[in-house]
Amino acid sequence: MTPRWRWIFAAYALALLIATHWPGLAIDGPIDRTDIIIHIIAFCAWTMLLALAVRARPRTLLIVAVIALAWAAVDEWTQRFVNRTSTLDDFLANATGVTLACLLYLPIARRHAKSHTAHHHTSSPSDPFP
Repeated sequence: MTPRWRWIFAAYALALLIATHWPGLAIDGPIDRTDIIIHIIAFCAWTMLLALAVRARPRTLLIVAVIALAWAAVDEWTQRFVNRTSTLDDFLANATGVTLACLLYLPIARRHAKSHTAHHHTSSPSDPFP
């Protein structure tokens, strides 16, 4: 993980955990089910920040997606213990955010893979930290 993105991800993840587990928190907006849009944005950001923190490449981006989906499921499931509702449509909105983040991050992942490959081929074989 890169230090800057690691700290940004940790702070965001903690803030999101607190927000999603705040008893009785209700979000009203100009459209019906504004919370669905917020779920998508929140988990898109969570996933994007995790991918940046670990400098995900195309193969590791799949692992990031699995971790994000698992966390989204745990996040929804544990809300029932703090007087919040846990619904399938909230989880599906979270999953949509995860998918969107992966699609947006994929070009960055490919660039990381190319720079890693180029850097790896130019370093000397005795260099333990290419």
